[in-house]
Amino acid sequence: MNRIAYLENLLVEMPEDPFVPYALALEFVKINDSYKATFYFEKVLKIDASYLGLYYQYAKFKLEQRQKKEALDIVNAGIIVAITQANNHTLSELQFLKEDIDDAYF
Repeated sequence: MNRIAYLENLLVEMPEDPFVPYALALEFVKINDSYKATFYFEKVLKIDASYLGLYYQYAKFKLEQRQKKEALDIVNAGIIVAITQANNHTLSELQFLKEDIDDAYF
């Protein structure tokens, strides 16, 4: 069984675990399926918007898709979550990513 099939089966067994759709989103990013990647990133937000690991990867993905406004919205939301959780390491990473987004020209 390939990794995507395994994770899809796991999602059926554990529908409230935000890691599973997060892992699926990353798998779909790897194979350039932006529709399914977005679907699973959004699923994580619906399950648990405090899942901090989501924000960096999702914003980076949106930036790679040349969707600067969406990337900025996502990174700003992540910054709020990082501040709320007092997670300075992730806050710093998100702030650096925000600078990259601000500097992006397309």
